[in-house]
Amino acid sequence: MRRRPGPDRPFFLYVGKLHANKNIVRLIEAFHMFVAETGSDMLLVLAGRQVWGCEGIMETIVRLQLTDRVRLIGHRPQAELPALYSAAAAFVFPTLWEGFGLPVVEAMACGTPVITSDIACLPEITDGAALLIDPESIVDLAAAMHRVHSDSALHSDLRARGLARAGCFDWNHTARATRDAYRRVHDARAR
Repeated sequence: MRRRPGPDRPFFLYVGKLHANKNIVRLIEAFHMFVAETGSDMLLVLAGRQVWGCEGIMETIVRLQLTDRVRLIGHRPQAELPALYSAAAAFVFPTLWEGFGLPVVEAMACGTPVITSDIACLPEITDGAALLIDPESIVDLAAAMHRVHSDSALHSDLRARGLARAGCFDWNHTARATRDAYRRVHDARAR
């Protein structure tokens, strides 16, 4: 039951499509900066399908000589994700655009500290339970990785706040809220 689903050493995790708008090249560049500045033996694990628009990922890994530090593990079945999130030192999601950000909620629900973009819906979704970064700043992202890695109090705080915040996202609550919205629209039209 406790079999570690990820690498045998600490790792940052990204889960989602490997697509240009997900900012993977900058994530790899920030990870490179983090490793150079800290000397950490951390890994970066990228879980997701490579889709159109993911050019530059492998080239960046090779150019920065990170072939032994960045693991592309492909799409993972939903059943594997909780164990993968839970094994990660932190979840990093530096997207440039996002509709909702379900992987962020999933990571928080697993007690994994989250580093994510300060754009679109993500500040509202995380509501103080994540480190927010400028997704266009490699320096900001590397600094956030360093903070989560080196500050155990921050790591614990993000874990606790993330678990509490994830509890606000419940499918039963969503279903009731949707039903109530339909009832209000129906009742307004019936008048």
